[in-house]
Amino acid sequence: MPSAAWSAGPAIDRSATAPVDFSELPRTSAGDDLAPAGILTLWVWLIAVLPLLQFVIVYLVFVQLSVAFSPGIQWGIVAAPAVFSLLFASGDRRKLTSLGIERVPSPLLAIVPPVYLLVRSFDVGRSSFGTLVAWILLQAGAIAGVVYLMPHILAQAVGAS
Repeated sequence: MPSAAWSAGPAIDRSATAPVDFSELPRTSAGDDLAPAGILTLWVWLIAVLPLLQFVIVYLVFVQLSVAFSPGIQWGIVAAPAVFSLLFASGDRRKLTSLGIERVPSPLLAIVPPVYLLVRSFDVGRSSFGTLVAWILLQAGAIAGVVYLMPHILAQAVGAS
């Protein structure tokens, strides 16, 4: 019977093993060259959710409040998130610098948010990659929301170009 063979394994004398002493393991200090793996700030999450915020504002203004969609307003819809992304990236840089992180991406990269988030994931740590994935998913959702919920706005934007 195979189960009897498994239960009758070799006897282990547990009294002969010494407890593990973790105090002698190498530790990293704040001055090391390696950045901690998990520094996410409120500012970087604001950059990540910017597509959702942009969609909500556009939906409220043009669908709920029925504001007329003029051709010049397209530039505002494109430029406002870039300005906010720059502001959020500046806040992120200040916070990371105050935490002692030396390799911090330039806030100017935030003009194109996914570029900033990608560079941040290399400079600051792998956990920043999650914010890039969140931005991509929310951007795809915002585009789908515009196509599905506001096709007349999309048609006006394409026709005005």
